Amino acid sequence: MKVNPQNIECNLFFKKSYSDTSDLIYDSIDFQERHQEVLEMIRADQKANGLAKKKHRLEDAAFNRKQQEKNIAFLPNMADVCKNDDTLATPEENLVLEQGRPRVHPFVLIICLMLRGFYGSITNRTAMDRLYESCTLQIVLSHFGYKLPKRSSLSENLNCISPETLDCILKLQLQDALALKLDDFNEITIDSTASRANMAFPTDTRLVAVSLGRLWDLLDNLGQEKIIEFAPGVCAEKWHRKVRNLAVTIAMTKSKSGTLYRRRVRKLAEYGSKLATKLELYVCGLNKCVENEEYGKMNAQAWRAFMKLASIVDENYTASCHSIGQMVARVLKKRKLKPFEKYLGPADPDAKMIVKGEREPVIGYHPQLARSRKGFVTCVQLNPDMTNDAASLIPTLKQSIANTGIVPQALSTDDGYTSTDNLAKTKQIGVKDVSFSGAKGKKLFEEEEWESLILSDLRNSRSAVESLMFTLKYNHEFDRMKRTGLEAVRAEMTEKVLAYNFRRMRTLRMQKVACKKNLDTEENIACLLTSNVV
Repeated sequence: MKVNPQNIECNLFFKKSYSDTSDLIYDSIDFQERHQEVLEMIRADQKANGLAKKKHRLEDAAFNRKQQEKNIAFLPNMADVCKNDDTLATPEENLVLEQGRPRVHPFVLIICLMLRGFYGSITNRTAMDRLYESCTLQIVLSHFGYKLPKRSSLSENLNCISPETLDCILKLQLQDALALKLDDFNEITIDSTASRANMAFPTDTRLVAVSLGRLWDLLDNLGQEKIIEFAPGVCAEKWHRKVRNLAVTIAMTKSKSGTLYRRRVRKLAEYGSKLATKLELYVCGLNKCVENEEYGKMNAQAWRAFMKLASIVDENYTASCHSIGQMVARVLKKRKLKPFEKYLGPADPDAKMIVKGEREPVIGYHPQLARSRKGFVTCVQLNPDMTNDAASLIPTLKQSIANTGIVPQALSTDDGYTSTDNLAKTKQIGVKDVSFSGAKGKKLFEEEEWESLILSDLRNSRSAVESLMFTLKYNHEFDRMKRTGLEAVRAEMTEKVLAYNFRRMRTLRMQKVACKKNLDTEENIACLLTSNVV
């Protein structure tokens, strides 16, 4: 599978291009050549996904059989004989995949995985156009006898790649960088950033109106399909209209601190509470239907949709109650909530309110990144339980060491990570020189040690991590996530880091080649001058 781009023949219509995309494709192919075990890991992930889908199909078949039995009229004493025994179903550990449609080859998936990390998405219209119009991608895939899958198939296969496989690819990347002597990983810088979630910035009044509106629409649709009996009455319809109109009126109110604004919020809370109380009866009835398995004549497909709708109804009812209580506490009782206490809505339940200094608050995630001296990302840590930078330092450092296999001799961070405990723990791990920039960091060191050349150099080099953040955000769309949920966002961030590291490796290799050429040129000139003198 060794590939030399110059050996790939171009046809009349396709000509090999030189771009970031083509470089990333060729680097992905070289990576697969060196690490065949990654292909096997992706095959194992695809098999696990196939087994999960087969279990899903078996559950649907069992549900359909059970529904059919309810409508079958048996002869006397024949019901027990004809009844299917679901206890004889194949256990999950004994499921076996049989012959089916061929899967997308891992060779194609690794290339598309890196392109998704570079483009930010691979399923939107812009990204698909870039893929289909990429001459390099078409030449490479046709050379190996593969085709670019359709959008849905490609997305499903990429999403089934496990976090363990992504972490393994990152570790192998860093091993390659070490083997090529592109970096020794003896110095790292740790910093955090804020990545926006895939949701709009919520306001209390909008959360109340939207959650109650969605709850009403869902229950109304279930009532029209005669799955539940939905007849809230004239008063509830009036409250629904009042909530919707008040939300618009409040949004257009000029002063957000005046008496008029508070009076309108009080009315919104009153009508919203009445409407939520009225709809609670139907939500409880729907949950009781789910608990008692009252599915009527639904088939498996309708049952899956019903279960999903019941979950969404429950989420929106919870959202309406939380948002009404939060609105009353903040506006009417004038209570200032801490960032982790604020309810942000059901769009992305794992997203948090991130406040860094005097910057504008961000709704999203707070990843920790470790950067080596030569610019590689050695670790991306995303833990929602760690609410501040100081608590994240040691876990991020340990994960970076696990990825590189090397204990760094120097560590540089900003003032947010400063603590006596962190300094002691980093020394215990084996880090020789530790620098905390800022006023708090200065208090941990004596004047002579603080002004030493080593710590001064670490403080000066710490700003390089800001260029890393800029590159990730504006070249790899690290600024805003496309997916929702903690695990999906963590996978998305790792993909972006993998694509960045490949591009960084190519940049350093080109610099190394250019430096060697300059040295050879200088030696030739020196030889010529020496011969002329002689």
